[in-house]
Amino acid sequence: MALEDLISQMFSDPQNSILFAYFIPFLFIMVLFFGGLELIRAFRKRTNTILATLFALIAFPTYPWFSAILIPLGSYAAIVLFIVFFGVFAVRYAFSRGRDIWFETMTDTNKLRKLEERLQKEYKRLNQAYERGQDSKAISINQHIELMKSQIEALRRKQMMGGQA
Repeated sequence: MALEDLISQMFSDPQNSILFAYFIPFLFIMVLFFGGLELIRAFRKRTNTILATLFALIAFPTYPWFSAILIPLGSYAAIVLFIVFFGVFAVRYAFSRGRDIWFETMTDTNKLRKLEERLQKEYKRLNQAYERGQDSKAISINQHIELMKSQIEALRRKQMMGGQA
């Protein structure tokens, strides 16, 4: 019977329930803090989780204030956040995909010129990585340079074939 009473108390009165007074504010604070730490990439994921949990536990005295705000405004905040995130990511996708479409529809001569410009930038990044002693970054940049060189060679062969036809 004790378990049934606890469950019925959790959902019967939202203002006084354990779920809304302690658990949801704890998760809300933890997720916000964890998201902020992940966004700035200050530490590894395990460290961010520990810090977020500790911060949520430290903020324990403010839980009644959070639950007083979350219950009436929670659904509205969720809808607004969904619209904001959807809008931001839709615009971001549109711009990145638009750039891809623009590059795909370029003439071969313009593609070749753009790839050669990017190749020069990659060589500068490679030199900077070697100067800073970032060997793993230099290796990945070097692999990207090799890929770009093969794309440039393929475009040059295509132009030569097109010129002979």
